Amino acid sequence: ALLHGAASGVARRLREVPLALRWAQRGVELESSKLTEMWWGNALRADGQLAAAVQAMRAAQRHDPEDLSVTSDLALWLTELGHTGEALELIEQALAKNPSYDCAVHTAHRLRFQSDGDPDHLVALADFMRTTTDASHEHHDLQHCCDGLPWLGYVPAAVEPYVDMLRQTTDEERSHPGELGVSTMGSPSALALLRRAWPRVAVAASEPGPPDPRVALRPGVRLWEFDGTRPSPALDPPTPHAAREVAAMLPLGWAAPPMAYDLAVRLSGVPVDELLATLVHPPTPVVETDRDRVSVPERQLQAWACLGLLHHRTAEPWATSTRRRLLVEIAFGAEDWTTEAALYALVTAAWVDPSCRADVAELLTARLRAVLDARRTRVVAIAVSVAQLAFITPGMPAAVRALARELAEDRWPASAAYEPGPAVPLPRPRRSWLGRLLGRG
Repeated sequence: ALLHGAASGVARRLREVPLALRWAQRGVELESSKLTEMWWGNALRADGQLAAAVQAMRAAQRHDPEDLSVTSDLALWLTELGHTGEALELIEQALAKNPSYDCAVHTAHRLRFQSDGDPDHLVALADFMRTTTDASHEHHDLQHCCDGLPWLGYVPAAVEPYVDMLRQTTDEERSHPGELGVSTMGSPSALALLRRAWPRVAVAASEPGPPDPRVALRPGVRLWEFDGTRPSPALDPPTPHAAREVAAMLPLGWAAPPMAYDLAVRLSGVPVDELLATLVHPPTPVVETDRDRVSVPERQLQAWACLGLLHHRTAEPWATSTRRRLLVEIAFGAEDWTTEAALYALVTAAWVDPSCRADVAELLTARLRAVLDARRTRVVAIAVSVAQLAFITPGMPAAVRALARELAEDRWPASAAYEPGPAVPLPRPRRSWLGRLLGRG
C-alpha cells in the first residue's frame, strides 16, 4: 500500500496524473491509512476532483486527528471548495491544540486573510516566519496571498495621461514628430518615460492647481528641476556599474515585502548617490507597448532602488538613520512615481522591523492626508497608489486604514477572493524530498 502511494506521489510530480490516480487508488484498496488516503486525495486534486479529494483527506484526518498538517491541508481544500466557515473552524481548533505549529499558523493566517482581506493577517504571518526557524517544510502561503495584489504582489501600473498616450500610439507613429497637450501636468517620471519612447514629441501642459505638486512638502533631496511644467533630472546619471546593478533586479519579478527586502540586499554595495540617480535616470530605456498594455519597468526599478536605500547604514537607529531621512525626503518631495517607490520602501521597513511600525504608520498617514487635501482642488495621479500603500502599512490605525481602503477600493478587492493580477512570482524555494513526495507545502 505504501509503495503504491509513494509511486503515485512521484507520478503526480511528473504530471502523469492518470497513473498517479491508478496507483493511489490501489494503495487505498490495499490499506486505508493516513498516508494512503493523503496520496489518494492529492491525486484526485491534481485531476481536478476537489470534492472527492476533500473526502479522501477527511478519511486521512480520521486516521490521525492529531496530525495538524493534515488538518491544515483539509482546511485549505475546504476553502477552495467554498466551505470557508468550516475551514476556519477546523484551523482554529488546530491552533488551540498547538499555537506554534507552522502548518496551522500559516494556514490560519492565510484563511483569515482570504476571509476578510485584512493585511494585518499577512503581517502577523511575516512576523511568525521571521521569528520561527524550525519549520516542518517550506511554506508559500504569504506569497500566495500577496500574488495579484498591488504592491504586495506587483508594482501597480501608472495612471497618467502620458502613459495613456503611449498606449494609444504605435511605434511607427512615435518615430515621427508629434504634439501633445494635456490639461494636467503628470508625474515627472511619466513625462520622462514618454520622451524616451517618443523623442520628438512636443508636450504642452497646463499649470497645476494648488497645492503645487512641484513643491516638496518637506525640505530634502531634490530629484527634479522644473522649467515651468517641464521637468528634468536634478542629478547626474548613475555610473554604468550602478545602473547594471539596479537593472539586474528587474528579472527577479516581485514578491511580498519581506522577500523583496531580502533580495534587495545585493544593492547594499551601490552607493547612495548612485541609487538616487537611478530614480531619475532609469537604467533601462525599454518600454513595451501595444494597444492594450504598457509595460513600465521603470516603476519597478525605482522601487528596487528605494529598497536598496533600506540596506545602507543599517546599524544606525531607525529614527535618526540616513535611510529613513532619505526615504522620507523622497516620499514628501515633488509628486512623482518616486514618491510611491519611497513610500513602498518605508512600508517594507515596517513589515520587517516591528520597532519602526508606529513611525511608518504616522508617515504614511501624513502623506495620505496630503494627497486627500490636494484631490480637493486638482487631479492627483498617485492618489490610489498611496492609498494602497497606506492600507498595507503595519500598525495603521483602523480609521486611516478604512479611509485608505475606500480610496483604493476600485483597485483592492473587498475580500481576498480575487483574480490574480499581473504578478511575476519569484522562483519558489525547493521543498524537501519528503515534502515533495507527500505533496506538502
